[in-house]
Amino acid sequence: MSGRMAKWSVKLSAYDLIYEPRTTIKSQALADFVVEFSSDIQHEADLEVQQLEESKDKWTLFTDGASNVRGTGLGIILKSPQGNIIPQSISCEFQAMNNETEYEALIAGLQLNRDIKIKYLQVYVDSLLIANHFNDSYVVKGDKLAKYLTIVKQLSMEFEFINITQVPREDNTEADALANLASALKIPEGIKIPIIHILSLAIEKKNEVSNTEEEADVQDLEPSQGSWILPIKKYLQDGEIPSDEKNHKAFRMRVSRFIILHEVLYRKSIAGPYLRCLEDPEALEVLKDIHEGDYGNHTRGRALFSKILRTGYYWPTMRKAAMTYSKKCDACQRHSNILHRPAEPLYPIISPWPFMKWGMDIVGKLPKAPGGKVFMLAMTYYFSKWIEAEAFVQVREKEVISFIKRNILTRFGIPSEIVCDNGSQFIGKRTTNFCASWRIKMITSTPVHPQANGQAESSNKIIINNLKKRLGAKKGRWAEELPFAL
Repeated sequence: MSGRMAKWSVKLSAYDLIYEPRTTIKSQALADFVVEFSSDIQHEADLEVQQLEESKDKWTLFTDGASNVRGTGLGIILKSPQGNIIPQSISCEFQAMNNETEYEALIAGLQLNRDIKIKYLQVYVDSLLIANHFNDSYVVKGDKLAKYLTIVKQLSMEFEFINITQVPREDNTEADALANLASALKIPEGIKIPIIHILSLAIEKKNEVSNTEEEADVQDLEPSQGSWILPIKKYLQDGEIPSDEKNHKAFRMRVSRFIILHEVLYRKSIAGPYLRCLEDPEALEVLKDIHEGDYGNHTRGRALFSKILRTGYYWPTMRKAAMTYSKKCDACQRHSNILHRPAEPLYPIISPWPFMKWGMDIVGKLPKAPGGKVFMLAMTYYFSKWIEAEAFVQVREKEVISFIKRNILTRFGIPSEIVCDNGSQFIGKRTTNFCASWRIKMITSTPVHPQANGQAESSNKIIINNLKKRLGAKKGRWAEELPFAL
């Protein structure tokens, strides 16, 4: 290696260029720190250290402290701009008050960042007292807290940028879990606790299922070991037909729809990209992610099946699997509609041109969200059922006019009609003059008869149900999840 560097230096010298070897002091300091505190992940840390360079991108620090009769513990989660995570669970051999443990966790986190030469840091704590102490919004009472604040201020001077923000406890769950673990569990030095991931219940092992309809659906493509992909790949690669296959011609017809690319089996689609073929447990992971993941919306079986196809996946029993999975979803069962009325025929609503008629309504009060938002204003396009919605602290005429300008006029053009109820926000003087200036006809529904604006009411019901399924008990986060529910 040294010989190659010498050749490079000679060649570059002809162009007045000087080769400077890259320093590794910062990487080595970080490697030493990770080895000292996390010897159980030394190999992974050594690989990640090479990528963690000092930059102006902010690192993120979450801290929390736990103090109870079992002991005192600190939890630290440090995240780099590249997504690397350094967790720390620290057990303290002393008793302290709640505010003192919060300060201890913050100081330990700041010392960690100082030792690995981080200069730009965003800190999140769930203690409003500490955040306001640091920002000089609260007066410090007590000698102990004053000494803690002095240490925090001294450590903060070693950063070029630092900001401490208070977040709700539900947004700091990882650091809270580490703090509670350290306070409750006294682990002897040198003992490691690995985290094991189990994908399914012990009673749902695949080898305990026999003669089900799902197996019958793919019996013609499954070999004895249960894989439906293997016989197809063998035929495409070697021309080998399974011995238990009676109708060779039908088997060749079915296999003609598949292709192998880079050792992966795909199914040809009629008007789209190739569909990647999956087996358990990959198929279950795809079902879970599309149904209830970050971009999932707890859709029912048929819509879930269509969404999996559009995403680019395939397995023979995916239609039935989508139906079964959506029926077994706990959130869908808890918040599904209970219908007591018989079905009625649907009557079309005439909309001569696109985005002509909209329905507008307010939902609230909802559980208090960050920022004090408790109302939702929604507008629904009658023809395609497209929905625009936002969260507000309060909905007055000013908010209604701003919402229509920002979400309707600038995006879809001037509507001809807007259907709403008789709320003062909709029939007030400012709103009436605004609609008159744009020649928008405001149609008000009959009082105490919300079915007169049934499209808006139906949209509101769907949004609320989707939020319930996504949030569960954390209803205060509805404003953050509203764009995903839409």
